[in-house]
Amino acid sequence: MWVFPNGSLDSKSFPGLITDYGILGLASTLRRLRKIDLSGYPFSIFRNGTGIPSIDVCFEDSVAYARGLCELDLSNSFVSDELLCLVAEARLPLHKLVLSRCFCFTFDGIYFLLSKYQSLTYLDLEGADFLNDESMIELTKFLGNLTFINLSLCSKLTNSTFFNLKRNCPLLSIINMGRTNLGVEEFPTEIVVNPRVKSLYFAWNNSLNDECIKMAANVCPNLEALDVTYFSGITEEGILAILKSCLQIRCLQISRCEGVKNLEIDF
Repeated sequence: MWVFPNGSLDSKSFPGLITDYGILGLASTLRRLRKIDLSGYPFSIFRNGTGIPSIDVCFEDSVAYARGLCELDLSNSFVSDELLCLVAEARLPLHKLVLSRCFCFTFDGIYFLLSKYQSLTYLDLEGADFLNDESMIELTKFLGNLTFINLSLCSKLTNSTFFNLKRNCPLLSIINMGRTNLGVEEFPTEIVVNPRVKSLYFAWNNSLNDECIKMAANVCPNLEALDVTYFSGITEEGILAILKSCLQIRCLQISRCEGVKNLEIDF
């Protein structure tokens, strides 16, 4: 394991086995530690024989020592509500939190944590399938400083969450809602334009159609990147509407869009 000059701890550079006791020892010694990345690392302790890393009590204790920690990545791990509450109560200078494809935590745990870290700018909750539109309304109360959010694989989220994010998170620049349930619900009556949004990732949302894409283009006029791969309901009409509304667009991913047969651009 290497500790780099910028105060980060990266397990990927260490060829041996990392245990929770090792993390505790380092965290208690390195008072200037600012970043811990444990994503996908094969810990020595596994839960239920599944081969998915668990977060042991020793690691929980180490959080109390890392007073300068501002980035935490626990991707692909078992993360309990108790751990999230401990991180919340530690009052770290956290601005980046990654819980991508984590297991065991619930809405109560993430709600409590986010209520304590309203200065977060980067949040990754990919695969948190307990989230729905109603719960996201509650969470966005704390996300006013976000510039990046990943909600891909949260299959219960619909158009409502997208527009809620744009309304309550005015600093958002990148929104990833791939493989959700976009396109299912009607558009809200009150639409808020957000010129700060630069990138939208909507891949694998089979319910989306031309009208949804047109609306997204209208409310994100400064869009620079859009991923709508694997869309069956989008046609040339929707793609042309995006290009006409979003004049700054630089990257448009439309592979496997079966409805796009012959795209002619002539502005």
